[in-house]
Amino acid sequence: GDIEPALASFRQAIEINPAHVDSQYALATSGKVALPPEQLSYIAELAEAEDLSLDNKTKLNFALGAQADRKKLSAPAITFYAKGNLARRVLLESRGEGFDPDAQAGLAVRIAETCQASFFRERTGWGVESDVPVFIVGMPRSGTTLVEKILASHPDVAGAGERPNIQAIVRELETGERAGALYPEALSSLSEPDIGKIAAADLEAFTEAGEGARRVVDKLPVNFMYLGLIALIYPNARIIHCKRDPRDTALSCYFQNFVHSHAWSCDLGHIGVYYNTYMEMMGHWRKVLPLPILDVNYEDVVKDQEHMSRRMIDFIGLDWDPACLDFHTSDGA
Repeated sequence: GDIEPALASFRQAIEINPAHVDSQYALATSGKVALPPEQLSYIAELAEAEDLSLDNKTKLNFALGAQADRKKLSAPAITFYAKGNLARRVLLESRGEGFDPDAQAGLAVRIAETCQASFFRERTGWGVESDVPVFIVGMPRSGTTLVEKILASHPDVAGAGERPNIQAIVRELETGERAGALYPEALSSLSEPDIGKIAAADLEAFTEAGEGARRVVDKLPVNFMYLGLIALIYPNARIIHCKRDPRDTALSCYFQNFVHSHAWSCDLGHIGVYYNTYMEMMGHWRKVLPLPILDVNYEDVVKDQEHMSRRMIDFIGLDWDPACLDFHTSDGA
């Protein structure tokens, strides 16, 4: 998070080697720098090199897209982002990480069929009674990081970041010793002791990440697909659902070269499929999930941070602390 020295280092690296793609990319996408025309021309020429890897082609086009968007040049921006996303999509598909819209939509249907209200009623009291876990879910780029930073500025709250633990539990159910069904059908085969064992192990990881905090926040957005499992293992968990205008959300995802694959974000049509699936899932959970869900609109947080911050702190069962208003001064990236 030490921005100025970082930018100086990128500039120095580019002076040494202008073709150093990672430095050009980092400088251009920092949100802090408007590159001069001659540097942009060089990056554009470099992006068309025949021997350029798909990863570097992606980065350079995202760099050009970010710079055009910064200057509010909409047509060049969307053109560069389209080129970058196409290269990224081909790269991910070559790794076997492509997005299957039919499979995504089908998974949502299967989750809804398995995780009915009766499913949870029959398993009342399972898992662990801890009120430590707080899960932030929603679409990427919907304010999940902002919400986590506000919460984690409270002295009794720790932010654990985007924990992969819930997804790891799902993978273990599908491929481990007791494998025999896919998620979510695998949930039906779990006994109360099974859920208790899973819950105890994950709670230990939670508390270690939080270093004894009264609440620990997991902000992996895609956990909206796994709220059924979360409800089984943590019957006292709190769910904060981050929402943002769908157009802003979609474009922000399309303009983001995600560290994790998020293969759906490489294509505007796929973003639409993924977004609709997400909305269908959240609609289902509101009907059947035995956990409280607080909807938090990104726009409302920006407009009236104190009001929304107080709502969130109250929702997770803590007393208000004004440190939440100074989240931007806390340590960490």
